Amino acid sequence: YNRHQFDTRLEAAAAVARWISEVYNSRRRHSALGYIDPITFEQNMIDKAARKPA
Repeated sequence: YNRHQFDTRLEAAAAVARWISEVYNSRRRHSALGYIDPITFEQNMIDKAARKPA
């Protein structure tokens, strides 16, 4: 984004919002999740559910 020129402010805002939701929020550590990223947290929950006896 540093060297990219957008035609409109709306286009720039949409690109930043997309980056936040697709990149930043999927990587950042969350204190509520035990300081792991959301993708790892979800995978841990899926693995835990799969190991749980029926």
